Amino acid sequence: MEIFWQGWSRLLGVLERGCDPRALREGVVSTAGDLARIELRRRPEETPLVLLTGEIFVRHDDLSRQWIVERLADEGFAVKVSSAMEWIYYTDWCYANRMTADDISVRQWLQLMLRQAVMRRQERILKGLLRPSGLFHYRREDVDRLIDGVRHLLSPRLVGEAILTVGAALTEVLEDYCGVIAIGPFGCMPNRIAEAILSREMNREGKGALKANSPKVRRILERFDHLPFLAVESDGNPFPQIVTARLETFLLQARRVHEAMVSGTLLTTYANSKGWRDEEASDRRVRKRSQQRPSQ
Repeated sequence: MEIFWQGWSRLLGVLERGCDPRALREGVVSTAGDLARIELRRRPEETPLVLLTGEIFVRHDDLSRQWIVERLADEGFAVKVSSAMEWIYYTDWCYANRMTADDISVRQWLQLMLRQAVMRRQERILKGLLRPSGLFHYRREDVDRLIDGVRHLLSPRLVGEAILTVGAALTEVLEDYCGVIAIGPFGCMPNRIAEAILSREMNREGKGALKANSPKVRRILERFDHLPFLAVESDGNPFPQIVTARLETFLLQARRVHEAMVSGTLLTTYANSKGWRDEEASDRRVRKRSQQRPSQ
């Protein structure tokens, strides 16, 4: 962790000094090189990955989320916290689609599109520079995909975090993550709306209703009726025993799903390899010889 915090401090220093693009890129490249030298106990692709989504403040605050990221790390899980960038793209999406109180002029729309283009370019560049570290899961934020995937469950006109939580959970589980935790403050209405929908839809039928499912996801769905999902409300106090018990059950389910995801990936890789084609050719030769044998 010392190497990580050194790199983190280096990048914060660049931002505090005015965020010169050239200095930022050099800092990211240097940090990626330092991270790549860390000796790993297990490769990232072999580590179960859980998505932590929900209310934007609670999911990023250690006290509010009761150090759940560290808890899962002790159990052998990695956690991806939904980024603040997702929320920035979403607010721009609402503005561009006239879902705000103020009307948007043509000039403002053009300014918004230009800003979006710059942000997405910088996101692509900086994330690309981090890939050589071997610790970075490269994926770009795609708010349109999250919203379009769950329009049949929640109207985009209901502005707020609920549609992002539902969209991220349903569209990305089994693709990148073996389970989803939705966390929010006590009594948070958007979080409770998301919980009500996901408690019903995080299963074979709900996930299977999405049009963008990959062949890998469809194969995994044949093995599981229910997908790992846990909704947590936080008031800053330690989680009660019932939440702790549900978390343990969630981790058991997530580990099984991860094993299925890994085996599915290995099977797909082998199916595309020369070994699989050689076996098919051998089977065809055996069938051909058996058909040529004279009947007795």
